Amino acid sequence: MNKILSIVVPTYNMERYLTSAITSLFVSAPLFSLLDIIIVNDGSTDNSLSIAQDFARQHPDVIRVISKTNGNYGSCINSALKVATGKYIKILDADDSFSTTALSAFINHLTTEKADLVLTNYCIINQRGKRIKSMHIPLKPSPHNELTHTQLAAVAMSMHNVCYRTAILQQIGYEQTEGISYTDMEWIFMPMSAVNSIKYYKLELYKYLLGRSEQTVDEQIHLRKMGDEEVSIMKNIAQLQSLHPSNAAYNYLTLRIFQRLRSVYHGTLAQPPTNTFNLKAFEDKLKSTGFDFEECTNNMSINCIFFNYHLIQNWRKTYNQIVLQQTIGYKIYHFIRSARNAYNNFCYKYL
Repeated sequence: MNKILSIVVPTYNMERYLTSAITSLFVSAPLFSLLDIIIVNDGSTDNSLSIAQDFARQHPDVIRVISKTNGNYGSCINSALKVATGKYIKILDADDSFSTTALSAFINHLTTEKADLVLTNYCIINQRGKRIKSMHIPLKPSPHNELTHTQLAAVAMSMHNVCYRTAILQQIGYEQTEGISYTDMEWIFMPMSAVNSIKYYKLELYKYLLGRSEQTVDEQIHLRKMGDEEVSIMKNIAQLQSLHPSNAAYNYLTLRIFQRLRSVYHGTLAQPPTNTFNLKAFEDKLKSTGFDFEECTNNMSINCIFFNYHLIQNWRKTYNQIVLQQTIGYKIYHFIRSARNAYNNFCYKYL
């Protein structure tokens, strides 16, 4: 039977969450047989591999396990891409899950779908499984659910939204960077250059868990791994510069780089001056590429109902983070940011 959807589940020491992730994919029997579930065990030292193998033994026609030495997130995606048989492909992180009801509807859509990229919505849940926030794409598709690259350039997408036609990844020989973190951002970058048609279904399919300790979105972990972010961003810039500006995705990809740069600047400048990431040296590398980033990043600010502070522009006056943190503007910025983060952490852990 032809498979409609390959679902890649990268797994590293996720014994606490893996069962929930996989059982969320258990749609009704006729639809379940259309899935190609690939669990990639990335050298786990806990019971993750045993759990994955149990599922594969129970459902050998649907679930497969790849067990490999640890190579980080990108190596899991690359391993799965080599064996994926589905018409479409989507990633599910092992600590997240899908809405089973929405997945059933999604599979039905994909059986007749021909678009290169199919988008859905997602929500953020906390450790108790409670929905904290719905993350819907704020776009209105055509009557036939079609979107354009121009429309996408106006929104911040994530890997949770996207599902590609597997053939386009094979056509461009897509590979993610191995051995570093934050390569999930690459999943919504270079493949877009091969996308010619886009569909958007307003299904809240993906459930993104926040609040788990050791997540790479944690600010302190992000700061420690900022060098990984740098490697991936520089790769994205080189990929963008290899494309002709007439490529339909060019403006979208440019925006994605600026969004990633915002994460680096704010993640670094928001931290105490004891951080080890050299932001000025990173800027010098950016300048050497010829990528025009300064004017746009100068005007990146932290926006809220009370305050609009041009953090990066003020840092560039001295290139001194200690001086920046002594300004009144930064102190207000830091207070607002800290309060927001504290509220989010409370929601993720206790609501």
